[in-house]
Amino acid sequence: MAATGNRGLLIEGYAILSRLLSLWQAGLRTPRRHKMKAGVVCIPLFLILTFQATSAGSTDKQVKDLIRRYEQVEAQLDRSVHYLKKEVTGDETTITQAWFNGAGDLIKVATEHISPAGRELTEYFENDFENNEEPMFMLVREETRLPDGGTHVDESRRYFGSKDHTNAVLILELRKSARFKAGELTDTIHVPNVVVDLAKEPEYNRSGEPYNTQEAVKETSPPLVIAQALREAGPPDADPFARVKGDSEKFRIIQETASPDGRYAMALGFARERVNWNDFVDQANTRIYKAEGEEDLRNYVVDLVQQRILGDRLVAGQIAPGPKPLGVVDLGKEIEKKTFSFLKKRPDSAALWLDIDQVDNEGVIQIRVDCVVRRSEEREGETLPSLAERLRLHATPAGLRPEMLSIRRVPIEQ
Repeated sequence: MAATGNRGLLIEGYAILSRLLSLWQAGLRTPRRHKMKAGVVCIPLFLILTFQATSAGSTDKQVKDLIRRYEQVEAQLDRSVHYLKKEVTGDETTITQAWFNGAGDLIKVATEHISPAGRELTEYFENDFENNEEPMFMLVREETRLPDGGTHVDESRRYFGSKDHTNAVLILELRKSARFKAGELTDTIHVPNVVVDLAKEPEYNRSGEPYNTQEAVKETSPPLVIAQALREAGPPDADPFARVKGDSEKFRIIQETASPDGRYAMALGFARERVNWNDFVDQANTRIYKAEGEEDLRNYVVDLVQQRILGDRLVAGQIAPGPKPLGVVDLGKEIEKKTFSFLKKRPDSAALWLDIDQVDNEGVIQIRVDCVVRRSEEREGETLPSLAERLRLHATPAGLRPEMLSIRRVPIEQ
């Protein structure tokens, strides 16, 4: 059972289980604010710096991000949980499929219809299928059998994103068509794409269905509904995690915190040898865990493939293609040192809460730091100073080093 629940993070002992850092999502999601306690929350920024966490930019940027997401998903399908349903009616066959990563997040949905006339395949790729505001890539391939035994293929690649201050609209469509002889492979990789002039496209497609918004597409053929039905129908067709134990008894995965490649995720755990997870199940919703008042509450980074805990410290670093780690830095320790140096002294009974605002490919990390009263104090949770800090990781002969670029006071959020 994965840890799920309201949007947020584990804050001082109360498990608000969440999607956590949108920064993990290859820049496809506008960063949200999540408070973190330095020294308790482990955020593997070394997995983040290869991606850019920015709000939606130009059409080209959004399309490139969606293409990258498509490639990331395709590369991890063989180590994802796979559900499949096949229905045969007469001479027609319908196949529906869904893939979930090791954190339990839906990453791909596909529907396929095969008949004597041909075959139609539709695939959906998205970060958050529950949110109609998220960018989405949709591939549609239609194969029509010809009288001479050949095949005519039409393909459409549709990219949904932000345009003119509106989210989840069609920002680009590419089409290609080709005719293949009988027995010839129907691979369209060498067929050039044609860019569709969206301004000239009708509001509805040739089937009379809404065309230009992501919400309309989902209403017509809702991928989330398809995936949920497959999940509820029975066990998966393949589950690479079923026989991997590792440290799995010590944590529960927080959904929607997986790295883009599906290898790592955040998890809820405790600093104790054994955990009776039944003690923390929310009676109102058995898919939610609560740990209010637990002193040893931890967030872990886990290796999903091996189901192993990797650590519970706030670290940052860089990773090269491969992937190959280039080094890590204890970011929490560095921020604490610089923050209290700037404030001249450490306020009594103070702890730091960190908001990771942005991480870019140049190694620059923007953070909001709130100095708050520790728990069990009369003014528990009250924010003292709030700071905006910018750090940059740079390589030296001795390894990665953090450099404080700027630090300033900012208004305290109420």
